[in-house]
Amino acid sequence: MTRRTYDTWQRKSILSVMVSRADAYLTVDEVLSLLKEQDIQVGRTTVYRTLERLVDEGRMLKVADVRGGAAQYRSAAPEFDATQGQLRCERCGRVLTLSCSMLESFAGHILDEHGFEVDRSKTVLYGICGACAAAACGVPEDATPSASARAAAHHRCLGQCVGHDLSEESCRA
Repeated sequence: MTRRTYDTWQRKSILSVMVSRADAYLTVDEVLSLLKEQDIQVGRTTVYRTLERLVDEGRMLKVADVRGGAAQYRSAAPEFDATQGQLRCERCGRVLTLSCSMLESFAGHILDEHGFEVDRSKTVLYGICGACAAAACGVPEDATPSASARAAAHHRCLGQCVGHDLSEESCRA
C-alpha cells in the first residue's frame, strides 16, 4: 500500500531549505538550524521523516557518514543524472557532479570482474576540493582560475609539506 503524500507547510519549508542549499549535503540537525534561522519551528522527527520520504520519492539523495555520524541529505535537482557520481569536499561540504567516463569504466569493471552492479547515483567520493586544497597551501582562489591549476599548486605544496593534514592547519611552507 502506498502512503499518500501531503503537501504541508512543514514539507514545503524543508524542501525550500534543501533546494536553497542544493550544492551541499545537510544533516537533519543542519536543516533544523536553517529552518530556525528563518523562524520556522519544525520538530526533528518531522524533518527526519520528511527527508526520508523525499528520498523514497527520488527528490533527495542520502549518504551515510563514513565515520558513523549522522546521515546527510541533498536535493536531487531535476537536472540530476543518475549515471553520474558525486565528489564531496570533506572540508567545505561542497558537492560536485562527477561526470567522467572513468566512473562508467570503473562501474563496468566492478560488474564484469566482481559481479556487482554499482549504483552510480549513490556513488560519492570524499576528499578535498581544489579550492580548499589551494587555500590550505596559501594559494589565493583568484590566483589560480581553474581547478586543474589549483590542484597543481596543491601538488607543489604537498612536495614542500610532507605529511601535512588538510583537515588541520594550512601547509604553508
